Amino acid sequence: MLRLHFLHHRKLLPKLCRCAWDSLTMFFHETLDRRDVFPGGILVPQTFGGMANWNPHVHALITDTCWDREGNCYPVPEMDTTDIKGIEKLFAGLVFKMLLEEGMISEELMENMRSWKHSGFSVHCGEPINADDQNGRKVLSEYISRAPFSLERMTFNEGSDTVLYRGEHFHPTLARNFDVSDPFEWIARITSHIPKKGAKQVIYYGAYSQAWRGREHRQGILPKASGKEKSASSIEDRSSYSRRRRQLWAVLLKKVWDVDALKCPKCGGQMKVISAIEQPSVIRRILKHLDLWEDPRPPPEPLELVCEPCADYVPWKDDVPEIEVG
Repeated sequence: MLRLHFLHHRKLLPKLCRCAWDSLTMFFHETLDRRDVFPGGILVPQTFGGMANWNPHVHALITDTCWDREGNCYPVPEMDTTDIKGIEKLFAGLVFKMLLEEGMISEELMENMRSWKHSGFSVHCGEPINADDQNGRKVLSEYISRAPFSLERMTFNEGSDTVLYRGEHFHPTLARNFDVSDPFEWIARITSHIPKKGAKQVIYYGAYSQAWRGREHRQGILPKASGKEKSASSIEDRSSYSRRRRQLWAVLLKKVWDVDALKCPKCGGQMKVISAIEQPSVIRRILKHLDLWEDPRPPPEPLELVCEPCADYVPWKDDVPEIEVG
């Protein structure tokens, strides 16, 4: 009953992430009996289910440790089924409150849905990933921001002019693991998951947020595994990590776009970056020497807008009481 609100009002998707984050932080605050600590969170709003149907939900990567403003860490105890149910109730309550404030639902509907035996909300806590498990972190990160459908599961039947899509799991509502639809209906279904221009698809909270990292950079504070020291060696570790991350740009291009930027186009060997040239004058000289420079095109001439009077439409007739048209 609530999913259509997120379909027609996409501004609610980031607020859905905020509800998930607030429910987690509220639970951690109660568990640790502290209000000044926060975990690190990477939340991604998802809009699709197993059949590429509209199913808004949130995927979240959350640290199992919280930090205070000074960088001291507080490990979070392992969650059990009761804890998950508690987070689910917090999440449902925050979503109801958010939709009520946005004017999407009424108090009567909210109270009616609260009385249901099955609330319709669910929270799943997956297995933890160790910090040194690089492949596990990579697979999980790819999963939370994957595409809404898979080409391998889609089949177009030219005889019946239908699209067959096989789901990953058994769909309880359809009572099968596949769905057959009209091509135009299928296109409408998958295009509904295209986000609005400029919409945030990956949102960082807590110790991963930009404000938190900026404060760490200014104060020289880094989250530590134990102790209250803020040593120079930890800052050097952050710097060495940043250098290594910048060196992996070619690897990331290969993973995302399947383009090997360091592969020589002539011999196929591996190239090495000697230096980075940023001065526009030097770049222009090099490109001109290689006969690759193209003079920038001049800006287009401004268009002269002419508004001629028309007997059917006179936009200024309210401003000018009397006017002759013809």
